[in-house]
Amino acid sequence: MAKAVHSEGDLRVLRALSNRIDPGDAGAFNNLGVVYYQKGLFEESIEQFRRALAIDPKMEVARRNLDIAYHQTGFYDRQIAGLLERLRGDESDDDARMKLAEAYLQTGRADDAIGHYETLIAKRPGDVQVLVKLGTAEKSRGELKKAIDWFERARRVDPERPLVYLQLGEILYNQGMNEEAIAHLRKALKLNPAIAEAHHLLSFVYGDIGDTERASQHAQRAAELNPAATKAQTNLSLDRYSSARYVELTGSEDPTLSTDGKQAFAHYSLGVAFRARGLYEEARREFQRGREAGEDEALLDQAEAELALLEGDAEGALRRYDKLLAATPESPKLWNERGVTVHQVGRLDEAEECYNRALRIDSGYALAWNNVGVLNAHRVDTAAAERALRRALDARPELDDARLNLGLLWMKNGRHDAALQLYSDMLRADPQRADAWNGLGSALIALGQLEEARNAFARSVEANPNYPPARYNLSFVLARLGDHAGALRETKAALELDPYYTAPRYKLSIDLQYEAGDVWAPELAAPERVEPRGPGVRDFRFDPGELESVFQELDVGEEAPDEAAEERPVAEDLFALARDYLANGMYERALAEATHGVREGGDAVEGALIIGETYFQRGLHGEALERFRKARAARPDDTNALAGVTRCLLQLDRLDEAREVAEELQPLAGANVEHLLIVGEALTRAGEAKRAVEVLDAAAQLAPADPVVHRHVAQAALAVGNRRRAKDAYRKAIADDPDFAAARVELGRILIDEGAYREAEGEIQQALELMPTYAEASLVLADLMARQGRTRETINLLAGMLQSQPYNPEALELLGESLAKEGRRRDAEQALLRAVRFDPERPTALLRLGELAGESGRYREALGYWRRLIELDPDSEVAARARIQARMTLGGAQGSLEGAPTGSGA
Repeated sequence: MAKAVHSEGDLRVLRALSNRIDPGDAGAFNNLGVVYYQKGLFEESIEQFRRALAIDPKMEVARRNLDIAYHQTGFYDRQIAGLLERLRGDESDDDARMKLAEAYLQTGRADDAIGHYETLIAKRPGDVQVLVKLGTAEKSRGELKKAIDWFERARRVDPERPLVYLQLGEILYNQGMNEEAIAHLRKALKLNPAIAEAHHLLSFVYGDIGDTERASQHAQRAAELNPAATKAQTNLSLDRYSSARYVELTGSEDPTLSTDGKQAFAHYSLGVAFRARGLYEEARREFQRGREAGEDEALLDQAEAELALLEGDAEGALRRYDKLLAATPESPKLWNERGVTVHQVGRLDEAEECYNRALRIDSGYALAWNNVGVLNAHRVDTAAAERALRRALDARPELDDARLNLGLLWMKNGRHDAALQLYSDMLRADPQRADAWNGLGSALIALGQLEEARNAFARSVEANPNYPPARYNLSFVLARLGDHAGALRETKAALELDPYYTAPRYKLSIDLQYEAGDVWAPELAAPERVEPRGPGVRDFRFDPGELESVFQELDVGEEAPDEAAEERPVAEDLFALARDYLANGMYERALAEATHGVREGGDAVEGALIIGETYFQRGLHGEALERFRKARAARPDDTNALAGVTRCLLQLDRLDEAREVAEELQPLAGANVEHLLIVGEALTRAGEAKRAVEVLDAAAQLAPADPVVHRHVAQAALAVGNRRRAKDAYRKAIADDPDFAAARVELGRILIDEGAYREAEGEIQQALELMPTYAEASLVLADLMARQGRTRETINLLAGMLQSQPYNPEALELLGESLAKEGRRRDAEQALLRAVRFDPERPTALLRLGELAGESGRYREALGYWRRLIELDPDSEVAARARIQARMTLGGAQGSLEGAPTGSGA
């Protein structure tokens, strides 16, 4: 999905708006989410819709908006795919399993969520957070009796959790059990009198039993604690409260995220995620499974049409688009994409008719105008092409593909000054656009300004080191300037990214690339308004026009923690509810309560720490780092702030920075084992393993029976080469926790390297008995069997593993090697090719593919594999082996590997 282009200052101001909202105002969060969505801040919009629903779970407009945002951005599809990969690699990763269950629950797949929560609770029977999540999941799919059972179990484990009583009170009230509901709600308020929702529910319960005086008292108290509850407001809707519009945006007639407790788009969503990663066969299979499961036919037809278009299957795409257009002839999106299909195969007249049909339906459809411009450029009708591209930009100024196409058109027609101005304007709007810097460099070359062009291409590489055109162009201009060493360096870097250089081309636009497509600027004014009732109700308006004036205040940021807050008297429990929400995994409510606590006079540093921890647990490490740093700035010696900053930097792989902060934390950590482990991890990962061992030894003395501590000691000892110490530490970890599968596998690796195969196999088999789907254990065992020459057993083990995890490149490579040893070269090549497809930078797989091709007499193909390997890592041992193989294949001739770097030896 294309995001709108904003400067960093714009983004800072937009994001700071969330700090100005009453933390209990669900409508305000919903409306801000709509504004964020229209501004292209899609993940931020999802965050606001979720916060609205956390405050008011029955807010249907927020749920519809969230549904649209999920569908249009693929936010959870990407997250779920990533978490599934983590679990395939390590079945014992409880953090990944917890986040996966949460993602399933958020997208309405309660059945899937419950399965993962039950796995967690089987391992941790007393985990109140998981018990509460199970109750919430059962409640979401209508299993109220099961929900009560889980909440009751949580209450027995921890009778001091007010939120558990709140949940029980709500369910019992909805079942008509008023007296029982009152008892639980009063208990919640006894533990924490500041729960506005408990007062709100009690006002209804007392009202139902005729106790109007108490009902009024609790309603008044709820309003005092959460004034936003008394507001009536216009709640903005992305579908403008139109069912037809909702169907257009989501492909679903049901404005919910689930159908009978199951995800209505499960296979479709997974197929789209596969398609986005280039796994077209897997995507096609998921779309077919979606049909078998009864998912939306039109949605699947469209997904398969887009897939065929991406694969260049014009016939298949046309067949599907014609079927879709027969059912929906008034869709500009479908006509545009049919036009792109025939355009790509050179049927320009037919493409023009399709684009014109799209524009007759919607004269402001910018994507079609862009494609008309490209079509006219192909016909060498420069004037018509320029007019169409300008129409595209008039309709949607943020459509950068049209802007880049216009620049390329001018470049091809010798209007280099105009192109230079266009790229300069783009860079003034966003100085980090690699494609604009690359275009600017091309224009400067055409104008003969080679030094300036070199600087422009260097800025492009700096903005995006993985952008091949900039590296190729930088190599060309460096060669012309006489810097041949630099040119060679950039050529090698470009070949690593993309072995084929292509001249600049125009880009056709389809809604697949711009998932928000025709909803960039919907009207925010809803056709229905909520009218105030009674004299005490205040109105709320969110005027998007007022937002634009905020962009003049680009120096405004979030308020820093108030250092003077420490001096004010603060009630002890201002953050108690926020901590309770956080402990129960209710992250949006934790954010709301922590923000509310700061505004009520609570310690700003404590609030920042809670907010930072909330973001960290949700995987938003950049956001968490910002909060922890604010806490640290206000209180430099706060160990929780230092630990939070270190953890975030480690997650972001900023290892040197993490080590520096960890060194500040170390003398302050004292007897805090958790903080010592953080210091140890930071030192180990930053290459200071010897110092890490000293820190972790101190942690082990404080917690001699903690298996996690012993595992950290083992990892640090292994990093300094002390295998005996590492083995001893792993064995201590296993003695303290015999079910510690990861420790058994890591110990097994050391034993394999030492040749202690029988003992190693025993440890790994034990890990697999504990966790039969533990991928890492299966891979280590396969490696062990391969070393022992047990080829048939290796193949059987890997084949079984790949049935459930067909995308594991390491398993595919091991399988290919084993098949080759059995003489099954064809099957071996297929396995290795699949491994390289999923991981193009697997040098040993490339080496083996070259050997197999050479053994079959396909010498050119073999040399191609070895050339890729040498370019990938020219100084590695595997590259040296590839050079030897190449020399043997070429009969000792040097320099005959076309495209290999000079002096590579190939």
